[in-house]
Amino acid sequence: MEQEDIASRRSRRKALAEQAGVARMAWVTVCCLTLFACGVYMGLLSVKEPAPPVLIPDYTIPAGTDGTSDPVLSPTDLSPTVPAGASYEEDPGQGTPKGNEDEEATETLAIVADLNDLAWPCFGQITREPGWYYSQDLGEWHYLSGVQITGDSRREVRAALPGTVKSIDTDPLWGKVIVLDHGSGILTEYGGIDIPALREGDQVAQGQTIARLLGETLTFRITKNGDAENPADYLTQAR
Repeated sequence: MEQEDIASRRSRRKALAEQAGVARMAWVTVCCLTLFACGVYMGLLSVKEPAPPVLIPDYTIPAGTDGTSDPVLSPTDLSPTVPAGASYEEDPGQGTPKGNEDEEATETLAIVADLNDLAWPCFGQITREPGWYYSQDLGEWHYLSGVQITGDSRREVRAALPGTVKSIDTDPLWGKVIVLDHGSGILTEYGGIDIPALREGDQVAQGQTIARLLGETLTFRITKNGDAENPADYLTQAR
């Protein structure tokens, strides 16, 4: 009987040991699964949203250019047309043709602009759209009525539409600014540029280089009949 009791106790101890081993294995398995699930969850949280696509402008070379140099309007393109039946006679004083009745024939170069034909003024990515921003340099808030295009420094700035140089001024916030008049009440402004090789009254073709940037950011603004337009609405279509 005593030997049977000893054997029975040993059997119970062995069963308890096996049960304890199974419990430990189950506990270790649950811990491993928990750690794995936590790792997967943290990994999903650490995934960043994809960066916005870089808007790369597609410059269209104006007709009549070979793409190796900036298109420039030649003096012959701006010469007046002699009316039918009139003989061309050089006037040393005025430099204009005379008709048979000494009437001057003049022709006004008309510029009709359409914002739907807007081209990118430079390569880069739109980093700011119209809104209020704080200037660290001036220590005050200011409203940006256009967009800022950021990219490589010293890159070329091109005319977004054909037009005439209206003014070249200096802004305390944007630096040197050139304004182009495109007719139809449309003006475009290019801020943050170097000293341009143009003067007021010069005519420019679409895509013609008008200046270079001093830094990495171009401030580009559009007004139509005195009201500010968001350039991003048209530049997105011009990709």
